[in-house]
Amino acid sequence: MISCAFALIFLTTPDNIYDKSPLETPNKFKPWKQVPHLNRLVLLSGGYKKSFYGAYKIGDNERFPRIQVGDDIFTTADQKTDSPTKLRAYCSPTLSSTEIVKILSRNLDPNSKFYYPKLNGHELSSEKCLKAIKKEWDGTENKYASQKQIITQSSTCSNSDIIGLAFQGEISVIGGYTRYAPSNNQELPLVTFENTLELENLVSERQLYAAWEKNGSQMVLVWYYGQLHLFKRSGDDKLWWPVTDLNNLEKNGATILSFLRNRLRLSQELDKQIGRYPWIQAFTDLLKSAPNPNQADKRGEVYRLMAEVSHVALKVPEKVPISYLSTSMGFTSISKNIMDNSF
Repeated sequence: MISCAFALIFLTTPDNIYDKSPLETPNKFKPWKQVPHLNRLVLLSGGYKKSFYGAYKIGDNERFPRIQVGDDIFTTADQKTDSPTKLRAYCSPTLSSTEIVKILSRNLDPNSKFYYPKLNGHELSSEKCLKAIKKEWDGTENKYASQKQIITQSSTCSNSDIIGLAFQGEISVIGGYTRYAPSNNQELPLVTFENTLELENLVSERQLYAAWEKNGSQMVLVWYYGQLHLFKRSGDDKLWWPVTDLNNLEKNGATILSFLRNRLRLSQELDKQIGRYPWIQAFTDLLKSAPNPNQADKRGEVYRLMAEVSHVALKVPEKVPISYLSTSMGFTSISKNIMDNSF
């Protein structure tokens, strides 16, 4: 059968690593965030028994993985969008989605750990926050006693600083918002939040990729501290909670892919194109065996279909403003647009 893997790429320019306003002196009356826009490529595949999620660090001028002659892989067309995130499918009549991913990732850098890029002339708020935490932690007696000292968030640290430091492995987050951060070693400084944690104060608008809204529930797919994650809120709950696993990223492939393909139907045109020829799905297994002159015509049909796939561009999701994360469900024009494109 014809199998496909999917790639999402997030690219930013060196002068746009951070939003400009949070680099100014933070206003104590308004939550601030310094969340870097890290260039990333994510590969996804889903299957009956096995799915795949892989995140890769990429350079400023890099693009989607290139395929070589002989790979027997066909790509969908480029999307026409000014979004920093773009989506592409890689399909093959002879390879499984797992084999496609293996080929695509052969020259990629798997080091996708979150970090704060340095900026000349700026001390980042996360650096100030870490200094304050370490100063309090170092002054604590019996740090390694069974009853751990808990550090409460101070005015030096924004919500995004604390979550970012947890992703860097500098601290451990405890309390009611542990689901927003990875589980770290309990020997690290233990920090709890003083403020209410709101998703709109942890990500930028550029990092919001797609949203879904239906039957009293909302979901958003965001670039969250260097990785793709799904968040959801339901009913009257104003807080967004992670759906994907922050600690076991490899488990998230099928969940994210289902969101893109089934809830948003971004690959609907691709699926229709492949579904036009149901006999091809049964025939493609024969392509792996030795050529048979009697099968030449059908082989030609298969590769004509794959050529048609190369002209299909995946659907671009509805643009999501940062205000969507804080407004009530269903009460804005953007909610209506998102609901119209949710399935």
